[in-house]
Amino acid sequence: MQETYFWREYDQIKVLVEVLLPKYLERFYNLSYPCQPLRIWSAACSTGEEPLTIAIALNEAGWFERVPIEIWASDASSKAINKALSGVYRQYSFRSFPESLKAKYFSAHNDGWKVSSLIHNRVHWSVNNLLVESDIQYLAQAHFIFCRNVFIYFSETSILKTVDFFYQRMFNPSYLFLSASESLLKIKTDFELQEIDGAFVYIKHKPNPYYFIEDIGKK
Repeated sequence: MQETYFWREYDQIKVLVEVLLPKYLERFYNLSYPCQPLRIWSAACSTGEEPLTIAIALNEAGWFERVPIEIWASDASSKAINKALSGVYRQYSFRSFPESLKAKYFSAHNDGWKVSSLIHNRVHWSVNNLLVESDIQYLAQAHFIFCRNVFIYFSETSILKTVDFFYQRMFNPSYLFLSASESLLKIKTDFELQEIDGAFVYIKHKPNPYYFIEDIGKK
């Protein structure tokens, strides 16, 4: 089972919450008309700390009250997803997590700390294998995908296959987050790598008159 913990590589989640979501909504989301929710997918969520971190960050910023957002979280391990479904975590998962947020969103439990239903119910959990396209074809239709600390276990061929499938299925524009230890620079991909406020993001965009993202990271 992969190592994971709350607030891991938080710089990317901060960019999602503070930069990308505001810019995306400013240009592409008209609240006067009903449209599909913004979808965020944690594509290798392990025991759930990553998607719960995203949900907490979004809640702290008030995003759930402003726009409809779906958070999906999947992993190939049913054991990991079962733990995520329990919502109970030991102290090791909190080693980078602010104590103030722990007190706000978690309560003491016999086996550790249990996340509040307010946050836990924001996440849709499922068992899905990234290498099985039929497993992820719906999930990959997302605006934001976090696929961190999983490609280090994949062959280059498997990485290319997965990334190409993401690109085909993701909305336009959309954003892919990998971990700091991963890179797509050695493979041919249509994603554009950009640094935004110190965080690296892979961007899918097809040219159109409303495209704006090329200016986000340039200040």
